[in-house]
Amino acid sequence: GWPADPPAVEVGQTYGLDLSAHRARQLTQPLLIASELVLTLDQSHSDWINQRYPQFRGRVHKILKWQKNLDVDDPYQRPQAAFIKAYQDIELGISDWLKKLS
Repeated sequence: GWPADPPAVEVGQTYGLDLSAHRARQLTQPLLIASELVLTLDQSHSDWINQRYPQFRGRVHKILKWQKNLDVDDPYQRPQAAFIKAYQDIELGISDWLKKLS
């Protein structure tokens, strides 16, 4: 239920995104059942999901899979530049995934 971090909200606004209504939620099996693709920011996220829900392993991929399988660095409690870099990495990953899926 936590809102987006204020620096994330600011960066989102810079790029035309409104994160004011965003609330965090815990991953659950019903959410995984409803999802065909689960994109994670780093290997620890993928590992956590795959260990707890191995039946969904084929749906879980890193967002930067097509960029040498890199991780998106967590910007939490870091300067705004880290949030900008995370946004840019996520945008790149989404763009790559959209190309692969279309």
